[in-house]
Amino acid sequence: MDYGVFLGLVIFGFFVLTLAKGLRVVPQNETWVVERFGKFHKLIMGGLNILVPYIDSVQERWDMRETARDVPAQSATTKDNIRVEIDGVLYLQITDAKRASYGSDNPYRAVVELAQTTMRAQIGRMDLDETLSRRDAINNTVVDEVNEAAQPWGVLVKRYEINDIVPPIDMQEDMKRQA
Repeated sequence: MDYGVFLGLVIFGFFVLTLAKGLRVVPQNETWVVERFGKFHKLIMGGLNILVPYIDSVQERWDMRETARDVPAQSATTKDNIRVEIDGVLYLQITDAKRASYGSDNPYRAVVELAQTTMRAQIGRMDLDETLSRRDAINNTVVDEVNEAAQPWGVLVKRYEINDIVPPIDMQEDMKRQA
């Protein structure tokens, strides 16, 4: 094989590879964070996008749709010193990909942990009867407080739903007898 043909194929291959690295197809409902030389450069949205090969790099890929995150079961003490187990689901959405990338190392985890802390604090302000009967008020308070704190992370909490509030076994038996 001739040296010139081989060199031509190598150059052609390099050109094709460079072109392929520069064209990126971002799926619908996603936003990608692009850095240039390690510093934020731009956000690219769904569709065909052109990047400068070897200089621009995609650092984060964010799904901009609403997602549900499980809030693990946790213990909380009510105002009347009764320990309850609570778990729930958090519905949230990334609204600002740049803030989500640079505001927290893991905004999903940060929001879930903040929701847990807020829920424990909210339960601590109420007695057991209030806790069991005012789920909607608790949910709304958690959403409002978490949204206020999560704004720098580029996250919007749409809603919070308490799955279960489980009082201690002896308390459950007393409640069954009263019913």
